[in-house]
Amino acid sequence: MGYVLDIYNLIDMILLILDLYVVITSHQTDFVISYEFYLTMAVCSLFFMLKLLSLLRLFSGTGYLIHSIKFTIISMGAFLLIFILMVLGFAFTFRPMSSANSLDPSSGLEPFIETTYAGIKFSLMMSLADWDYSNFDEPTFIIFLIAVLVEVIVMLNVLIAIVSNAF
Repeated sequence: MGYVLDIYNLIDMILLILDLYVVITSHQTDFVISYEFYLTMAVCSLFFMLKLLSLLRLFSGTGYLIHSIKFTIISMGAFLLIFILMVLGFAFTFRPMSSANSLDPSSGLEPFIETTYAGIKFSLMMSLADWDYSNFDEPTFIIFLIAVLVEVIVMLNVLIAIVSNAF
């Protein structure tokens, strides 16, 4: 069971299953290239890249780097949980504030988030410093400043500290 749960062997098995799916699907007589086929090809490419990275552990010049990347990702587990909760929290904060823009037509502000998925995407992009605050009123802008302070400045410094500690 330990063989199956090893991350490198798991990548091999997933890659093999996806490759078999692509080969079997593409050799059907009524095969039409679809969105699912392209999505499967993208996932295959991702796992192939991970497989190549795992092979680089065998060489002395790159083995320590692959080990460092793996250890850093493992060390970031708690950070990622907190970061995801913050992104979701601000997404669910901005969603009703966006809907409130449509209640006052005299303000001239349009809702900037239409769906929950768009709210999560907005909050995640905001944490990556992709800001569009043209449709914000004053209370929304204050929440935006708090979100930028917490998500961008504080969380980025925490991430730098975790990565520095991992080395």
